[in-house]
Amino acid sequence: MDWSILRYPIRGPHAEGAFIKGLICAFAAVTTIDWFPSPLSILFVPASLLLLGYLITVQKSGLRNARSVPEFRGYARLLHRGLVGLVVALSYLALPIVMLVVTVHGASIATAQPSGIQMNITVLLGSTLVLIVLLVSAYLLPVGIVRAVENQSLLAGLHVDTVRRTAVHSRYLVAWFGGGTAIFTVLVLISELWGSYRILSVFALVVSYYALVLIAHVLGRSLRQSKPSVEQNLG
Repeated sequence: MDWSILRYPIRGPHAEGAFIKGLICAFAAVTTIDWFPSPLSILFVPASLLLLGYLITVQKSGLRNARSVPEFRGYARLLHRGLVGLVVALSYLALPIVMLVVTVHGASIATAQPSGIQMNITVLLGSTLVLIVLLVSAYLLPVGIVRAVENQSLLAGLHVDTVRRTAVHSRYLVAWFGGGTAIFTVLVLISELWGSYRILSVFALVVSYYALVLIAHVLGRSLRQSKPSVEQNLG
C-alpha cells in the first residue's frame, strides 16, 4: 500500500488554501443546522453544496490520477456540481427512502397488534430488503455522480446499467467498503465530540473533513484503476 496517499489532502501548491476554504464550508454547514429556524440557517444550503461540489472535484482529480489536491475555486462551478450531486443522490436514494417509510408504517401497525406474528415477519423481511436496496444504491452512487459531472448530464448519472458495469471491479469494491467504514467512523466521532468541548469539536471537524477529502480521492483513483471499461463507461 502506498501510505503517502494519506498526505493527499495537504499535498500540492494549493493545498493550504483549499483545506482552509473547505474547512470553513464544513464548519458553516455543521453549525448553521443549530441555527434553525433562524434566517441565517439558510447558509446551510450554499455551504453544503460548495462542500459537496469540491468533494466531487476531488473525486474527479483522483479519476485523472492527479497527485495534488485541486484548488477550491470557481464557486459557481462548485455549486453546480454540488447541486448535480445532490439530485443524483436523491434519485438513487428515493427508492430505499420510500421503502423505509412503508416499512416504518408497517412496523407501527405490527406494534399496535402484538399478536400479528405474520405481520412481524413481513416487517422483518421488509427491513432486510430496505437495507439491501440502500446498500446497493449507496454503492452505485459515487459512480453515478462522477458520470453525471463528467458527461454534464443527469441522465448519464442515472444510467444504472452502465454505472453497474463500472462498479463491479474489485478495486472499487475495496475502496467503497473502506470509505464507507471511514465515513461511519467519522460520523461517530462527530456525534461523540461535537458540542462537548470547543477544542474537541474543532478537532472532530478537522479530522472529518480531512477524511472526506481523502475518501473522495481514493474512490476516484479506484475508478481509474478499474480500467479498461471505466474509461468507456465514463466517456
